Amino acid sequence: MYLLLAWRDLWRNKRRTLITLAAIFFAVLLSCIMRSAQMGAYDNMIRNSVGHFVGYVQVHQAGYWDDRTLDNAFPSSDSLLRAVRAVEGVTDVAERLESFALAASRDQTNGALVVGFDPAHEPAIRNTADRVAQGARLETIDEQAALLGKDLADRLGLGVSDSVVLLGSGYHGSFAAGKYRVKGLIDLGSPDLNKRAVFLPLGTARQLYGADDLATALVIGTDRPGDATAIADAIRRGTDGHRWEVMDWKQLVPELVQFIEVDNSFALITLAILYIVIAFGIFGTLLMMYTERIHEFGVMTAVGMGRGRLATVFVLGSAIMALLGALLGGLTAMPVVMYFQANPIRFTGELAQVYETYGFEPIIPFMNDPWIFAAQAAIVLGITLFLGLYPTLKILRLVPIRALRA
Repeated sequence: MYLLLAWRDLWRNKRRTLITLAAIFFAVLLSCIMRSAQMGAYDNMIRNSVGHFVGYVQVHQAGYWDDRTLDNAFPSSDSLLRAVRAVEGVTDVAERLESFALAASRDQTNGALVVGFDPAHEPAIRNTADRVAQGARLETIDEQAALLGKDLADRLGLGVSDSVVLLGSGYHGSFAAGKYRVKGLIDLGSPDLNKRAVFLPLGTARQLYGADDLATALVIGTDRPGDATAIADAIRRGTDGHRWEVMDWKQLVPELVQFIEVDNSFALITLAILYIVIAFGIFGTLLMMYTERIHEFGVMTAVGMGRGRLATVFVLGSAIMALLGALLGGLTAMPVVMYFQANPIRFTGELAQVYETYGFEPIIPFMNDPWIFAAQAAIVLGITLFLGLYPTLKILRLVPIRALRA
């Protein structure tokens, strides 16, 4: 009965109701699209920087992260691998040997990050096969071949089946030099890595640097990225915490975390301004709904209708209006978000260069997360109910004689 009365009250003034519904509709539509683009961009940054290279958790020799040299590498240990694999949430563990070298072709040279990895276990961390833009992936641990970041290959003027020479410093200051066939060009989604990454099979990298059976890091694969911190804590408890340093992705790439936090703060301020503007419109409508009917409220209370029932009808009307506008806005935003999720916005020209300067892929893939739409609807409903407190309290304190004179 109350719902029916509230619904009829809304349409006593159709123009006013439609204007308010439109304001709520566009607020939810814009906020859903804005938030989806923002969260999609963050997720893409994390996947490119973390999921496709760094990994969500890493284990190193204590002190390695502050002094990332081969001299701080550690011997491969089956007991450590078993202890890490036994942790809940860990899908696989990949050994890596990372160092730096000078990559050279016939006419060009460029500094490179050399990553030795195990092709048998690395796909559980990041699937290199999905990232090979040209050529083929590495198959065995001792294959005498390399994968080059596509931008590094362009700088060196190399293509598939060409040869790249690596020169550097090996384990304990030994001389490292090797010549390898370029088996493929890889696109990691990170402009910075594409410009400097060289991937070698783990056995080949150990041979290059004279680091037999050594690794600089264990990279942990997980199907629960959101639990990376808990997994890191569990690994730390299951191993000798004094010998090993276990770091989750937030510790590995703190600059990315800081960037997301700062950018998210500005985005939340923008959303807050949008909702403040909408709140004034909603409040004006609610106040008008009350002031236009003061005399009517007085008559109804004079003939015996309780103020509590009047307030209930008023609150229900406000909630229906907010829910209807939020529902329409969310339903309209969904296909838009789904389209841009399948067809990300790709930047070109100077804007793309700005993104690449900061090491980000110049695209915005939207995130289609139901919680985004639910959150915006909940915010609008909360704002409406809060603003409705003032006219509701006025109804509860209504004096029939004064209302009849209004």
